[in-house]
Amino acid sequence: MNNKSLMTEIEPGVLKKLQDTQIEIMKEIVRICEKHNLRYFLIYGTLIGAIRHKGFIPWDDDLDIGMPRDDYEKFIKVANQELGSAYYLQSTEKEPYYWLPFIKIRKNNTIFEEPSFSRMPESVHKGIFVDIFPFDYVQENKGMFVHLQFILSKAICETMYFKAGVYTDKQTIKYKKLFAVLNCLSMKSLSRIQNNISKLQNKEGAEYLADFNSSRNYLAAIYPIHFFFPVAEGDFEGNSFKIPYKYHEYLTMVYGDYMKLPKEEDRVNHRTLRIVFDIQKNE
Repeated sequence: MNNKSLMTEIEPGVLKKLQDTQIEIMKEIVRICEKHNLRYFLIYGTLIGAIRHKGFIPWDDDLDIGMPRDDYEKFIKVANQELGSAYYLQSTEKEPYYWLPFIKIRKNNTIFEEPSFSRMPESVHKGIFVDIFPFDYVQENKGMFVHLQFILSKAICETMYFKAGVYTDKQTIKYKKLFAVLNCLSMKSLSRIQNNISKLQNKEGAEYLADFNSSRNYLAAIYPIHFFFPVAEGDFEGNSFKIPYKYHEYLTMVYGDYMKLPKEEDRVNHRTLRIVFDIQKNE
């Protein structure tokens, strides 16, 4: 598969097998959450799939879930002990070259290599994965303080992307003055600072949840907390997974008319360089 290949060019059976593997990983995540009473919910395109298709968007190749920050941090602690030997929790704390400000649960002995990870050393885990995003508590959905949180978070993420080689041209850097300072820090230090900035507001009395990892304008990445809780149940490929209580309001805020199918030429997924379902069989 060359660098310009898209998942839509792969045989439908391969995409289905990839989605089945992600469901397998998801079930392990849900097992841990249920055992330790941790909250999670489907988000973004995965949630659209659950509502519109009762499963994956047919051409989609990833699975995203969110957790409130306190549940997210508890999950990291228990998952490192609870995950079966078939799975791996990926974070900047465990891998010095990992450049994303959220964790992935990957399946061992597999490969799902995106172009952004092709520049990473072989020591970086590149298995099939599920993304888990932290959602942080904020007291208001606008104002100077939360705006500053988003600016600093985005500046740190930009720096991490550049250090990882995802951004190869400094012209893509928006916050250049902050970048000049931040670029001196290690990936692990940047991740810790970004986490601490995201957690600056207190949970007590918080009326909103914010996704500080979002590429969207900050006003479109802060959601009333009652959109999510109490979590509801949603059908997903024959499984019951947690979804936001007011999923319609949440998806409308993020996407507008989310029930409308995109144009056929826009029904694409992530560019992927390599997919291996069993490394040992491909050696």
